[in-house]
Amino acid sequence: MNSAIRPYILLNHAVSLDGKISTENRDPVRFTSRNDRKLMDDIGASVDAVLIGAETLRAEAPPVRIQSTAAKDERTRNGKPAHQPSIILTRTMQIPVDGRFWEDDEEERSV
Repeated sequence: MNSAIRPYILLNHAVSLDGKISTENRDPVRFTSRNDRKLMDDIGASVDAVLIGAETLRAEAPPVRIQSTAAKDERTRNGKPAHQPSIILTRTMQIPVDGRFWEDDEEERSV
């Protein structure tokens, strides 16, 4: 598919061998390998925005910033912001205003 002509959505999530996305208590799950972290960074650098649910934001406050300097430079050369905007889905507007998600907030985030 030519994404320049038609929009598309990329879904990416991590699942453990037993099919779980998180623990029963919604404890934060960390990527354990350098390759996993690089893949997540590469995917993040290739998209126009990242969609995050408010419950995930409340439970984990994950940072969704691009880590690779080369990827950030490539984005800016292509006329995009260095970091992709984050779009938060919430029905209650009860989102935390502190935590890792908001650190180094160079780009505007949409709620």
